[in-house]
Amino acid sequence: MIKEETARAQPKASTCEWRQQRTNRDTGEAWLFQYDPLGNLLTVGLPNGDLVEYLVDGMGRRVGKKKNGVLLKQWIYRDALKPVAELDGAGALVSEFVYGAKSNVPDYVRRGGNTYRVISDHLGSPRYVVNVANSADVPFTATYTSFGEVTGTGLDWVPFGFAGGTYDTDSELVRFGARDYSPQLGRWCTKDPIRFAAARANIYSYVGNDPVNRRDDSGLKDIVKCAATTFICRLTCPVSYTPQTFTACMVCLATATWACKDMDLDPPEPDGPDPTCPPGKVFDGLQCVDDPELLDCPSHQCCRNQNTGKAYDCGNMCSDPAGP
Repeated sequence: MIKEETARAQPKASTCEWRQQRTNRDTGEAWLFQYDPLGNLLTVGLPNGDLVEYLVDGMGRRVGKKKNGVLLKQWIYRDALKPVAELDGAGALVSEFVYGAKSNVPDYVRRGGNTYRVISDHLGSPRYVVNVANSADVPFTATYTSFGEVTGTGLDWVPFGFAGGTYDTDSELVRFGARDYSPQLGRWCTKDPIRFAAARANIYSYVGNDPVNRRDDSGLKDIVKCAATTFICRLTCPVSYTPQTFTACMVCLATATWACKDMDLDPPEPDGPDPTCPPGKVFDGLQCVDDPELLDCPSHQCCRNQNTGKAYDCGNMCSDPAGP
């Protein structure tokens, strides 16, 4: 089945919202998408005439879903990306999600008094959900193509889909943080909000067209690209620090932390020992500061050697500890 994205993205003057139409060339069926000014998907008009509406909070998180005006589902989040509970339209608790081994998909689901194990692949795409007390109870099964088209059973039993994104069975789109991804098209539905800051020429491309090995939890920058950025930082952080290389290392790690701020990807710890600080100073994890143990020593004439436990004077002559 061939689908195309038409070039009809025009603003709706009354609300400053954007509309976009997608048409199936073979059947003539059309989907109408409506976005807010920040690129959040608000409504989807389905070919059968149904209208799906999404509720978005001030942080851009999808917190509810309506169909033909009826509120069906609601979600409570742990942070910017991880839902921890699903509620029904009346606000009653349906499911709780427990995270562990992976940052983008839970390990367990608590629902209806039972605990279910989520079995996912290397990307975080859930494959099976199995009742831990009854292995015959498998409410969810899924198989995926390389770009994320899914087939299976109980696909709306949990909100998670390809690569751990939020999957909607009506629109067949996967929500990753800031954007919606179309597995049928193999690309994002909207431009990258950070434009070319993700270092990609195609701002609609999903993870550089390598969905088998990469994922993009935030809709801004894929995980492998962030990992590569932090790996480069290791080259900037040598085994033996000097004041110059230490500063360069901190700048690099700060840049990597900003680039990956929504991805639960911690930058690597610098290799090697703490940088050498001048006499009377100690390293506090970020910079050289006054050694609190030597503040009572007149003029800081005594300096502690952290490696031997002895003291040395400002001429670097080691001796037994002296002074307070």
